Amino acid sequence: MAFVHEINHNLVDTDNELLYKGLPIGFGANYKDFFYVSTGGNDHTGVKGRPDLPFKSINGVITYCTANNTTGIVWVMPGYYAEKVALETYGPIKTLFLQDATIESTDTGFTLGMGHEAKVFGRGKISNVGDGNAIRGLNSQGLYNIYLDGLLIESASGNTIQPVGFQITNLKNCTVKSATGYCFYAGYGGSIINKAQNVHIQSGASAIYTEFGAGNSGSYEDCIIHGNDYGVHSHGGNLRFSRTQVKSVNATALHLSNGPYDMKLLLEFCRIEAVHHALTIHTTGLKVDHSQLVSRATGLAVDMTAGTPNYDFEFFNSKLIASVSASFSIRNLHATNNKVSLINCILNKEWNSNIAGILDNVSVNENLKYLNPATF
Repeated sequence: MAFVHEINHNLVDTDNELLYKGLPIGFGANYKDFFYVSTGGNDHTGVKGRPDLPFKSINGVITYCTANNTTGIVWVMPGYYAEKVALETYGPIKTLFLQDATIESTDTGFTLGMGHEAKVFGRGKISNVGDGNAIRGLNSQGLYNIYLDGLLIESASGNTIQPVGFQITNLKNCTVKSATGYCFYAGYGGSIINKAQNVHIQSGASAIYTEFGAGNSGSYEDCIIHGNDYGVHSHGGNLRFSRTQVKSVNATALHLSNGPYDMKLLLEFCRIEAVHHALTIHTTGLKVDHSQLVSRATGLAVDMTAGTPNYDFEFFNSKLIASVSASFSIRNLHATNNKVSLINCILNKEWNSNIAGILDNVSVNENLKYLNPATF
């Protein structure tokens, strides 16, 4: 009966939403809608809506629901669960609430597979300690609405989150880690991070990596994105970073190009920092406002790489700090039809002769190049 007391004591039913210790469980949810899972439970005697009669495993709940043609939300109680779980598009279970629980697998495929409208939230950990993905999309076509909130998601050597096809992924209050793989990876025809809020992404390789043809669109707000190689490497899509730090230890922090699709980038109140170029960009549009782009060792603040001209790049109220060895703070390799505006900006070095457009209140402070870039 301890389970019943603990849950009843901490559940708060608002007008439209059930809360557990301040965490949203679901709109219109009732404690009787849950299947409870506990390390001390039993898959043969578990009963829906009875926290005092929990199941032992998430897969035990899925098996029960399939056999009895029922569905519900799975409430995973504190503890360690060694299993591979699939929240199928047309399966009986699409939502997990983790109460300080860890789901871990060594499977070469994935620990958690997610289909359409799948949700995992609460406080918990999804981990793959083999060479598979911690979370992987289950379908190759269509748009999925995957929701992750309040989780530590990590992989030992595989890519941590790997969608299949175009998959809309929403992350909030999460930490995503990979020791040697990508934290978020999409191959050709890849995926979309629709929105990331208060997310820490840290990789021993590149934090976010999409191949040619992978449309990585979406917004990142109040995030920290650190990669040992690229911070973000993306082809196609529209990206917005707000109050976010993107850092590369050994390469370029932001490497963005059109690919087969047009791409636009917006940076607001961000710090982009790398040992090489802070930003390498080959897109159709760029706006940087109240941000710092810093190369700490061998690169430029902004390198506009070769590609189709007729771009429109705008920099407002920002600092563009190149490395000591660089010739320019910002370089444009196109001399034809590109518009580059620098307004109320501070650079530590000049720009190359191909910069053409609006230059208003731009300060080139030669003394800045002798300062430690980490001070910016």
